[in-house]
Amino acid sequence: MHNSNIACKKNMAFLCKSDGLVLLLSEDAATPIAKHVEFYAWKGFLTKLVGVKAMAEFMGVPERTLHETLIEYADAAKAGIDAFGKNRFLAVPNMDDSEKVIVYLGKVEPVLHYCMGGLKIDTQGQVQGNEKSIPGLYACGEVSGGLHGENRLAGNSLCECVVFGRIIGQVIASTCSSASKI
Repeated sequence: MHNSNIACKKNMAFLCKSDGLVLLLSEDAATPIAKHVEFYAWKGFLTKLVGVKAMAEFMGVPERTLHETLIEYADAAKAGIDAFGKNRFLAVPNMDDSEKVIVYLGKVEPVLHYCMGGLKIDTQGQVQGNEKSIPGLYACGEVSGGLHGENRLAGNSLCECVVFGRIIGQVIASTCSSASKI
């Protein structure tokens, strides 16, 4: 086993690649979520491959090393525990015929999903600075902070943008109409 693969053995859903990680879904793992797999394949995020040789080429790793790693993982799954103490194995690729094993591989890259924290705002969306509002400066969405605390429910970001966007729009509109009457 090459040292570059040792770090990947703990969670074999991810296999090392020189420039990142690769997510490996066995055919058994992909079947229950076929609609999602098809969508991500269509978007170019997953690639269906047949055989260890095709997987190794996709991943940029030696075929023999990948084959040995997958066999070792399959053996650990059959034994019910691996060298790191992992004892739960779901949808392990069937390595009985390494030339016909079907998997879906996807390159894993870090992305920014949602920012927690940011500018302090009041209930009208006005940015607060040094314990007072900053005239004319409003914020909503991910640039503002504190609305969700340390966590947020999925989907709340859009709701937050719509609600505070509307509130801010109303405040600015009323401020502008009041200013034009002066």
